[in-house]
Order: sequence, then C-alpha cells, then structure tokens
Amino acid sequence: MEICFVLVRPARAENIGAAARAIKTMGFTALRVVGSQAHLEPQAQWVAHGAQDVLEGIAAFDDLASALADCDLAVGTTARSRSGKHQYLTPAELAVQAKAQQGAVARLAIVFGCEESGLANEELALCQLRSYLPLAQPYPSLNLGQAVMLYAYALSGLESVPADDTIAEGLMTTARERLKAVLAKAAIGEEEIPAQWALESLSRAGERDLKLLLFILNKLG
Repeated sequence: MEICFVLVRPARAENIGAAARAIKTMGFTALRVVGSQAHLEPQAQWVAHGAQDVLEGIAAFDDLASALADCDLAVGTTARSRSGKHQYLTPAELAVQAKAQQGAVARLAIVFGCEESGLANEELALCQLRSYLPLAQPYPSLNLGQAVMLYAYALSGLESVPADDTIAEGLMTTARERLKAVLAKAAIGEEEIPAQWALESLSRAGERDLKLLLFILNKLG
C-alpha cells in the first residue's frame, strides 16, 4: 500500500514545508498539492529542513478529482461532524483499518483542506471515508502541518510501498464498482442513505471481507 498526503488549496508555503517534513520523519514521501503553487515559494524550503526531496517530488493538480483519480481509497479529514449520515474515524482507527486493507488497497490518500476553512462539502464528497482528530478543546484550531504530522504518526506503522498494479486494478475498486452496479439494478440511487451507508461500509472493509462481498455481488449479477 502506498500512502499519499493531499493538501487542498494550501495558502501558506510554510505549512507545506512543515507537512513535507512531517511525512518525511514518519517514513512517507508522497505529497500532492491541489489548486496552489505555494510549495514553489522559498519559505516552503526553509521550513522543510531536510525534506527538500519531498517538496521536489510534489505532484500538483488543478482539482481534487484529478488528484484522487489513481487512488483506491480517499479519506477526507475534517474538524467536525457535518451530518449524521457518516461515521468518522480517528487516526488510530484509520491505522487499524488500513493495516487490514493492505492487500486490497494499492494507494490510500489522506486529504486535508485549506488552513482557513478545511475541505468544502463537495470536496469531502469525493472521499469515500471521513476522519477527525479528537481534540480536547470544543472549538479547536490546529495548524495544517500539525494535523499532517498526527496522521503520519498514526500511520507510521504501515509500510508505504509503491502501488502494485495488480492491486490497483483489483479488489477495492472492483468491489465498489460492482456494488454500485447492483444498487443501480435495484433502483437505489447513490444519493440515498442506504446506498451511502453500503458504500461507506465497503470502504471500511478488510481484504477478507471484500473478497466475500465481491463473490456475493458477482452472484447477484
């Protein structure tokens, strides 16, 4: 499983440098930036301090959909629950889940919003799962670099390796598409709550459960 960190519309070069340093210290290298060129500013280099290779390897995208196009699973981070329709994983819970999915997910993306307002609702909608940091203060204000560090630390027990092509075209993506097809055949729209719950549960499933689910879905046609 390859783990990549995605920063959406970051405004401050220093925060990108801090994010690069954070993931480097935890053993990761894949950093993507959406809708911003702030990583090209010298301040990013100053703060990165030893993680210049991560900055130089940043992949830049115009929009989040493009940044997530080759990811099997995307987790959107948010400071608060915006509806009762979704479950929100803590970083520790996400790490346990990711470990169980290593044979099913080739590339996992952890997505962070801009410093001022976080991810927009339409950006969160592009992520299959959501996560939050359980902080002590009821109205927390956490620096982007700090947030990236906390997630990188939680996931540091996982070995991040280049995505395997056989997995990338396989289990998680195939199971999701088959479930969508079965839902469509049953005239259940993806915007309906039962469909959302089903798709979210699939995205949390481990390799063994995904194989069983895919077997059943294929039988259903």
